[in-house]
Amino acid sequence: MNDTIPRTRRRTENRLDQLATYQTWNILQLQLSFSLLFADFTRKTIKTLLQGSDQSPRTCASLSSTNSIKSFNYSKSCTGGRKRRSSKNEPPTVSDVRLVIVGRTGAGKSSSGNTILGRDAFRAAASHSSVTVECTKQQEKLSDRTVTLVDTPGIFDTSEADETVKREISKCINMSAPGPHAILLVIKVGPFSAEERDAVKKVEEIFGKEAWKYTIILFTHGDKVDDIDQAVQEAGEDLKVVLEKAGKRYHIFNNCQANDRRQVLDLLQKVDTMVDDNGGQCYSNITYLEAVKMLDQRESELREVYQKKLEEGIKSVESKYEKLLSEAQQEREQVEKRLQSELEEVKRYYHALESGVRHVVEQIGPAESFDEILNKFHETLKLN
Repeated sequence: MNDTIPRTRRRTENRLDQLATYQTWNILQLQLSFSLLFADFTRKTIKTLLQGSDQSPRTCASLSSTNSIKSFNYSKSCTGGRKRRSSKNEPPTVSDVRLVIVGRTGAGKSSSGNTILGRDAFRAAASHSSVTVECTKQQEKLSDRTVTLVDTPGIFDTSEADETVKREISKCINMSAPGPHAILLVIKVGPFSAEERDAVKKVEEIFGKEAWKYTIILFTHGDKVDDIDQAVQEAGEDLKVVLEKAGKRYHIFNNCQANDRRQVLDLLQKVDTMVDDNGGQCYSNITYLEAVKMLDQRESELREVYQKKLEEGIKSVESKYEKLLSEAQQEREQVEKRLQSELEEVKRYYHALESGVRHVVEQIGPAESFDEILNKFHETLKLN
């Protein structure tokens, strides 16, 4: 009886030692899993950033001879990724095309944007008054290409304050960087009014005279004209001057029949022809080049902020669960599952923020500092 008690005690102590060893081994395995997860995430992040920084030595049209930018390596996205033509009579298509819609208030810019994308992407004006007050960018996959469309605000509305107009012009430049493949100047079918002449003048002031090589006149209210070619021939001298500047390139939309997709495909074909005539390149000027440099720098800085926040978040989760695991007995498996779930959610959250970096910096004017960007964005997303 006396020998049985020590043997039982020794077996109990051995069992406790085994449990302690098992618990230590599980903690070591968990720590190793943390290290592997973080190393894998870091490797993928670095690979993504390196791929995102790929640049081509090509420069956009109209600036290749400018001394101030000879050393600037411009993104290959300027060419839009041209695809080979299917026949000798057809121009190669642009797989990623950027369009900017401009024109006076009430001409039908937003409605035309909706017709192109085939959905209610922009808020259209129901009357002559301006509805679109902010520059807006939307994307859609159309006919084996990605179309990025920038709808301009009421920058031609004289009732807007100068500061508002300047801010929206800056956003328009940012959103269409590194430059549009086509500028769609929207003009309502009918008499060419003084407002439309002023709008045309302002377009030239914003984008420069070279932009006419990349401009297509887009007439709206196609339901009110039977033959657009005849209407153009019979147009007044003021409108004919505008058409001459645009290389006599024009198209017409009936926005009341957005389901007529042929009118959209015909427009995109005219864009392809114009891009081909311009050497396959988008339009740009020194303003666009400066915008791209600013956007790339701010995007890189913001990505670094999110990377730091992600690392802090992972360390915080690890620390919290390390304590829980050391105290857990029966619920250890549930705690481990919850740990993995929380780590995945932290990564997903910061990956989502990182994916929207470009959109954030596009909204910021060149005069605002990086601290102002962070403060505004953190207020919006409730980041600490």
